[in-house]
Amino acid sequence: GTGCIGFSILKNHETATLVSVEKSEAAFGYLGKNQLKLILQNRSQLILGDALEVNLENQKFDVIVANPPYIAENDALIEANVKKFEPHQALFAGSEGFAALYTWSQKAKEHLNKPGLMLFEMGHLQGPQFKQHIENFGMFSGVNILKDLSGLDRILKCRQ
Repeated sequence: GTGCIGFSILKNHETATLVSVEKSEAAFGYLGKNQLKLILQNRSQLILGDALEVNLENQKFDVIVANPPYIAENDALIEANVKKFEPHQALFAGSEGFAALYTWSQKAKEHLNKPGLMLFEMGHLQGPQFKQHIENFGMFSGVNILKDLSGLDRILKCRQ
């Protein structure tokens, strides 16, 4: 919601451009402030809207990075601080947390250049099932699960 991932990519790759989609109006305000603070207006486009409903007019991207909601509604292990500070819509998804992962990846693959790279944050126990979903697309030469700094499965990396 604040653009930290996208803006970090821009700061580390001087020729990169960014299209960032944010659904929450509150988070979108922070996104805009960070864009200005980091002086990235000329290389980033910010869109207020639902990632599944935004019309990208057949745009294609070399890299797609996504952090959809991926926590199951009934997840008893979610930390209290996470619930306290993060909006519900940014955390929880139906189908045991897989709903947004599946729908977002389905839409994202349509906008990926070849060669291209997709990276999705996911829950640490969702890797095998989400990996199988992505492999079923039949368009990626490599699908790998990457670990976070705690050693937990956290990112699904898809390369075509």
